[in-house]
Amino acid sequence: MMPTPKRRAREAGSAYIVALLALVLLSMIGLAIVLITQSELQIGGNERVVSRIFYSADSGVSIATAKALVVGDYLPEGATVKFPDAPGGSAINSVNRVDLSPFFPIQEQPCNLCSINQLGEYSTKSYSAVTYAETATSTREAGTTQFGSKAISAQVGVQPWQTGISSYFAATEPTQLAKIKF
Repeated sequence: MMPTPKRRAREAGSAYIVALLALVLLSMIGLAIVLITQSELQIGGNERVVSRIFYSADSGVSIATAKALVVGDYLPEGATVKFPDAPGGSAINSVNRVDLSPFFPIQEQPCNLCSINQLGEYSTKSYSAVTYAETATSTREAGTTQFGSKAISAQVGVQPWQTGISSYFAATEPTQLAKIKF
């Protein structure tokens, strides 16, 4: 059966409307994908910043431990370490500033299992097993703007170790003790 001219006139333009609806639907899907991608990029950037803050604080604990054990510097007065971004890394010249607390002894006990305390060449010296506390606080900043902060506290056990008077000096300084957080 052949369509009549009257019926054909009613169907005129329906393909145009269907095409427009399909185009609107595809445009909405494309816009949603763009928005999702943009938010994922922001999440990834924030994750990178948080990781940098965490690892710079972790490096601060390692630096304080190395200073105390190698050089004997237990009380880093105003000790601050800065980790700048790599040159040309970003448009914002940001740094991770890490503030270190004193490397403070919290427990000292005789090192009973240490063979160095037995009879012999070193028997006149008393070696101990010492547990130290350290807190490193990292702050990511660019100029006066702070992007985030993270504090990491650690306990470091050392044995055999011969402690010195300088390691206990922080016990008399309440401002230095307040930097250690557990």
